[in-house]
Amino acid sequence: MVLSAPDEVFSVASALEMARNALDCEVGSVWLEAELFQYRGPHASGHYYFKLRDEEAIVDAIMWRGKAARILNFDAQDGMQVLVQGRFDIYAARGSLSFQVEAMRPLGAGGLAQQFELLKQKLLVEGLFESEKKLAIPVRPHKVVVITGQGSAACADILSSLEELRAPLDIYLCYSLVQGAQAVDDLVGALEAATKLRPDVILLSRGGGSLEDLWSFNEEKLVRAIAACRIPIVSAVGHEVDTTLCDLVADYSAMTPTAGAQFISSGWLASLQELKNLHHRLLAQSPQFAIQRLRNRFHQAESRLAQAPLDLLAQTKAKLLRYANGLLHSGPAVVLAQHQARCRTLEARLAVANPQQLLGRGYALVQVEGQDGYLRSASEAKSKNKLLVQLADGSLRATVE
Repeated sequence: MVLSAPDEVFSVASALEMARNALDCEVGSVWLEAELFQYRGPHASGHYYFKLRDEEAIVDAIMWRGKAARILNFDAQDGMQVLVQGRFDIYAARGSLSFQVEAMRPLGAGGLAQQFELLKQKLLVEGLFESEKKLAIPVRPHKVVVITGQGSAACADILSSLEELRAPLDIYLCYSLVQGAQAVDDLVGALEAATKLRPDVILLSRGGGSLEDLWSFNEEKLVRAIAACRIPIVSAVGHEVDTTLCDLVADYSAMTPTAGAQFISSGWLASLQELKNLHHRLLAQSPQFAIQRLRNRFHQAESRLAQAPLDLLAQTKAKLLRYANGLLHSGPAVVLAQHQARCRTLEARLAVANPQQLLGRGYALVQVEGQDGYLRSASEAKSKNKLLVQLADGSLRATVE
């Protein structure tokens, strides 16, 4: 069999370069979930050489010294499960495939919590969270860009709150992924797009979730993009209990998406209330209002005057009824009966106290002749005293032996 001459012949180096370019164009930057294998820390050069593997495959990985200082904001260990971002590369001199690591974070809440604290301390030392670096939020913004997930609950909450508050705001929606491996790049891109619109304020928002769900808002790339932004940013990520690094670096942090919408509207609402109060005060001082007040007072007085005779008649009638009842209880017959009763009572008391009644029951009054008063004791009488004894039906004389 005779083979035809090939149209084009490549060298090994050029073929590998073609494969390298194809990988970069077709695959590009990807995220891998893998285990750190043969991870021993930095080489003498400062670069990191290790492997990434799962149950079915393994690949060499390289983390260059310049990127390692930014990437390794947690304590990476051999055997740790990680999420890494990077690009595949072919080293033509050895014909080997490697994965160039551009970002890496641990999997699991424990590792993420450690990474969160390490990155937080790093950025804190750099001064990214200092209040002096935060931009003032306009009291009455006109143009607002909302960065949030398309069709998300956070987006619905924000729009419904703004509609209910009715603040005069021009709202622009800039949708982005808010969770997953590609979310951080999407969020940074959305922030750049929002900045080009030159709004008065940017509202960055998503609903609540676990530490893993919210991790994109803890990525150093996004945090630094927020810190570098020259437009005020309000962070409204998660619920009350959630705190992200974006919350700390933003110019203002709201506890919920709804609270964020209320905050950017609050200045307008306060101004509108002030205008309403001023309007009421001006109305109160206007001649028309004064005339209306006088009319109201006149109508009230007129009503009272119309009612006054009826009220007086009712009061007089009530007084007459009270007088009539008083006369019924204090007429001549009643007074006479009361006096007769008192007389009978006095007669009874006098009858009881009458000495004649006592004598009739066998008692006697004894006195010494020629002396006043009656004897109360036998010792008061002396021998030979002549006594006068008063009985009920007469008296008799006696001599003391």
